[in-house]
Amino acid sequence: METLSFIGSDKNAGKTTVLNFIYDRIARLQDKGGPVCVTSIGINGEHADAYDGKPKPAIRIREGGLFVTGCAHLKQHTGEYDIIGVFRGRDKPFIIGKCRRSVEMVIEGPNTGDEMRRLKTMLADLAGDCRLLIDGSIDRRFIARPEISDGFYFALLITRRKTHIQKAARLLAPLRFPSASKAEIELIGKYVDGSDKSVLIDREGEAIRRSRAVPALDSDLETACLKHRSDARLLYLNGALTQKLSRFLSPFRNLTVVLDNFTLHRPAASVDAPMTGFTPAVKLLTPVSVRAVFIKVEDRADLRTAAVPENIPVYNLFRECPDEIGI
Repeated sequence: METLSFIGSDKNAGKTTVLNFIYDRIARLQDKGGPVCVTSIGINGEHADAYDGKPKPAIRIREGGLFVTGCAHLKQHTGEYDIIGVFRGRDKPFIIGKCRRSVEMVIEGPNTGDEMRRLKTMLADLAGDCRLLIDGSIDRRFIARPEISDGFYFALLITRRKTHIQKAARLLAPLRFPSASKAEIELIGKYVDGSDKSVLIDREGEAIRRSRAVPALDSDLETACLKHRSDARLLYLNGALTQKLSRFLSPFRNLTVVLDNFTLHRPAASVDAPMTGFTPAVKLLTPVSVRAVFIKVEDRADLRTAAVPENIPVYNLFRECPDEIGI
């Protein structure tokens, strides 16, 4: 099962428009492939754009398409779908349905990594080799795990407002981080058991400190880094690299920080250099596979603020002819 997730830099970045476009494109081009299923992390159901007040596009499920959503969102769709399964989440059940005709609906899905993994297993049993599209969120770090997502589409809002520029810069910054080396991955795997939030490793490859505490709030981690400043070689983080933690780690020139995945990069971003003054090397344990970046540009905004790496396709879905976009 191939799983594609959609991430937006801002609530008004056009993520739903991108999801609808990719969904339609896949469905039209997939002659002999399996069905396409759409779900979400949390709820996709805002009716108005917080930026300009205009109606937000709804997610449209095609005739014969699959979806996963909460029971409450299907009351107005009686007779428009068939139930093929019920996924029981921790707090509520979710309906796995198949549309009898094209329908716009509110999509709600599991909000934890464990639930999403179980849902994917259930979908594979019910629908075989389907393709799963997830309306995602960068605030849910499990979305970047390789067992959850195979690839990503980013939606960027490009305006003249500093806050929007910072959000776009923060989202793009990890795309430039190199992957951890094979030796670093093996070293981290020697100590990390899945519950560790941070592991500090010395030059001899020995763990100085392991912790399940949130790194940004872990004062003992700061103490260990200072105490072993000359010996510390590598810091694995499975928690956010926040502005506060970034400032603390900035002077550690001989340290390599390995983030579990790209969603953990959370320092306040500047326009030109998202990590200005940050001297440690930063790498990713789990590489991020971005299929394309779609931009929504405000009039007279400077496109140079969207410094997308050259190897990633960039499209303005609101101006380019969809048939010219190869996905």
